[in-house]
Amino acid sequence: YRMFTSRAEHRLLLRADNADARLTRRAAEVGLVGAEALSALRQKSDAVARGTAALEAARVPAEVCHAAGLIERAAGPARSGSQLLRMAGVDLARVERLVAGGAEGELRG
Repeated sequence: YRMFTSRAEHRLLLRADNADARLTRRAAEVGLVGAEALSALRQKSDAVARGTAALEAARVPAEVCHAAGLIERAAGPARSGSQLLRMAGVDLARVERLVAGGAEGELRG
């Protein structure tokens, strides 16, 4: 059973929010985009990669997830920050608080 048709999958790839990542390099190859825009894209890509790595490295014990009402049982493996972000009602600020043990803090990785 396929949840998406190939057409729907193709539309997900062509979203407007990822157009810069898809098209800037090609535009630079044909001379439509300057070095400054290409450098900005590299910086953005690097920042996204660092953030993704930090979310994967950040671990929240099952007990903390249970106390926050995210899972039913306090037993089980720790969840990564990216796993928590996939849960309903969880945003980056909440992940940061959970990683910090419930206190305010920044996500570090």
